Amino acid sequence: MDGLFLIEHAYRLGLIEADQQFVQRFQEFVREDGTAFGRHWRHLHAEERNGDLPSQTE
Repeated sequence: MDGLFLIEHAYRLGLIEADQQFVQRFQEFVREDGTAFGRHWRHLHAEERNGDLPSQTE
């Protein structure tokens, strides 16, 4: 098949790969101990799992 017809597939694949890489890096960033962002993120989602709304004062 001519490469011209494969370009959309290659583009879509590139976007999917970039998205996966971003998510992996973001997960690593959130999981890092000692970062305020990671602690806040875990706290926020723990409250959501418990059915509580996140506190605006924390």
